[in-house]
Amino acid sequence: RGSPSFMAPEQAVAAEEFEGHSLHYPIGPWTDIYAMGVTLYQMLTKGRLPIPMDPQEKKPHEDRYAFWTRMITTVQPIPLRSVAPHISTDLESIVMRCLEKDPRKRYQNAVDLRRDLEDYMKGAKARQKAKEEARELLGKARDRHNDLQELGVQLTSLQREVEELERTVLEWASPDDPGMRSLLLKK
Repeated sequence: RGSPSFMAPEQAVAAEEFEGHSLHYPIGPWTDIYAMGVTLYQMLTKGRLPIPMDPQEKKPHEDRYAFWTRMITTVQPIPLRSVAPHISTDLESIVMRCLEKDPRKRYQNAVDLRRDLEDYMKGAKARQKAKEEARELLGKARDRHNDLQELGVQLTSLQREVEELERTVLEWASPDDPGMRSLLLKK
C-alpha cells in the first residue's frame, strides 16, 4: 500500500466509506498526484508533512493502520502558506490541489499538473526578470540622484565663490570706473 504519509485517501480506504459516502474511488493517476503533492509540500517546507501524523492524536482503540487511515481521510492538510509564508499563492494553489481529499478535485494526470507548474514557472521567471530590471533602474536612479546632489553641492560652492569674487572686485575697483558702473547696474 505504500508509505502512509504519501497515501491518498482513496488508497487508504479503498472501497470502505470515504468522507461519509460508501463509494469506491478507484486508484488511478490522481492517486500518484496526491503523492506528488506531498513531495512538493515537503520540498517547499523543508520536510514537513501536509498532514502531521502526531502519535498523540491516536485513539486508544486504534492500531497504527487505523490511525493513519483516519488521519489521511479526515484531517485537512495544513495550508502551505501557513507553514511557508514566502510561497506564492499561485504555487500554494497548485500544491493544495494535488492534496485534495476528493480525487475528482485533484489534477487527473501528470500532464495537467506539469502544465500548471510550467505556467507558474514562466510567470515566476517573468516576475523575477521584472524585479531585476526594477532593481537595476532603481540603482541607476539612485546613482543619478547622487550625481545631481553632488552637482547641486558643486553649484552652491561655485555660486559662493562667484559672490566672493564679486565682493573682492567691488572692494578693489573704483566706483568711477565705467566698467564697474555697468557691473553695479546689472545687480
